[in-house]
Amino acid sequence: MILRMNFEAILFDCDGVLVDSESITNGVLRDMFEEQGWRMTMAECMQLFVGYTVKSRRDIIEANTGLPLTDAWMQEFFARRNERLTQSITAIEGVHEAVAHLHDHSNAADLCGKTGAGFMWMAMSSEALLRQTV
Repeated sequence: MILRMNFEAILFDCDGVLVDSESITNGVLRDMFEEQGWRMTMAECMQLFVGYTVKSRRDIIEANTGLPLTDAWMQEFFARRNERLTQSITAIEGVHEAVAHLHDHSNAADLCGKTGAGFMWMAMSSEALLRQTV
């Protein structure tokens, strides 16, 4: 007998749990920094930025580009990141089955993460996740 779980919400972090977005996001960062003259490998970019917000790394960015981190630059970054995520995001292996199981055996599923609801909606709206999820 399978018991139905009674939760008001099931919270997931997005990156690394539902989808792989870090490599895409950091690819956009690396490309944009290179346009400003700061060349680095993808591994170096991942080491500097995974687990941090871009704004929290302002001092490092400004020291290496020689340019201020402006709101306009951040908006361009978000636009490019969102476009590339929409085109390229992939689900973590097994996520469809896990979410389907939770959906079948509970009365709630929700998402949360440090990137905000808009990012979560975009990630979950991607074709890669819509195939089998709630």
